[in-house]
Amino acid sequence: KKVTKKPAKKVAAKKPAKKTVKKAAAVKKAAALKVRSVKKAAAAKKAAAKKAAAKNRAAAKKAAAAKKAAAKKAAAKNRAASKKAAAKAKKAKQAEKKAAASKKAVLLKQKKAAKKAKLALKAKALRARNAAKKVAAAKKSAVLKLRAIAAKKRESAAKKKAAKKAKAALKRERAAKKRAALKEKADAKRAVVEKKRAEKKAIRA
Repeated sequence: KKVTKKPAKKVAAKKPAKKTVKKAAAVKKAAALKVRSVKKAAAAKKAAAKKAAAKNRAAAKKAAAAKKAAAKKAAAKNRAASKKAAAKAKKAKQAEKKAAASKKAVLLKQKKAAKKAKLALKAKALRARNAAKKVAAAKKSAVLKLRAIAAKKRESAAKKKAAKKAKAALKRERAAKKRAALKEKADAKRAVVEKKRAEKKAIRA
């Protein structure tokens, strides 16, 4: 509060009494002390306010610093979490990639195995076909051989038969010739006998 200094009362021109002067001096002194006390209180109040403001500023500064540190810490924590999540995601992606590659390799291996098995079956079937062909060819060859042998035998038998037939025909021809010669001889002999008989008859007659 502003302390207004009260103007001193105008003293009468006449010389005051000694007791009155003392009293006035005491009042004046008391008033001055009161003013000093008020001033001191105001200064103390001002200092307290200044101190409080400084304290508030320091507290605000401290709070701001704490807030900043907390924000920094939270940001660092978030960054670390984000980094960790990114690393985790990267690891998961790599694991996924690895699994996909492994799956692909397994599928490729299976495909290769299937192809190999198919080729093996194809080769086996081809071998079987070739073997069957060989067997069939061997059978055919054996049949042809047997046929050739049979044909040879038949030819030989026919030749033998023809030779036999020719021999028989020759024999028959010789026999016929012999018979004809014998007949001719017999006929000639009979003719001679008959001639002789006729001659004898003629002589008798």
